[in-house]
Amino acid sequence: MVTTSDKETPKIAEKVRFWEEQDRINQELIPRVIKQHKLFAAHIEGHETASVLIAASEAHMNESIRSAKRQSLLVSGASLAIALCSIIFALVS
Repeated sequence: MVTTSDKETPKIAEKVRFWEEQDRINQELIPRVIKQHKLFAAHIEGHETASVLIAASEAHMNESIRSAKRQSLLVSGASLAIALCSIIFALVS
């Protein structure tokens, strides 16, 4: 036979109060969590193409760097040719 003593009654009442409080917290918290999830999902959807855009920008930047290097080499070559011509002209004169 199961008997309920005075010591067990407060324990049950405390447990009921605890779970009622947990339920109240969940009623407030769950909608907030769902809202945050929706906001985060929308944020991610807005950035799905970010990696493609970053890759395209990186490719453009690499091409610009290669072009600048080629131009720099051409300018250096032209400067060297002018310097050599100046030296030859100076020696000839």
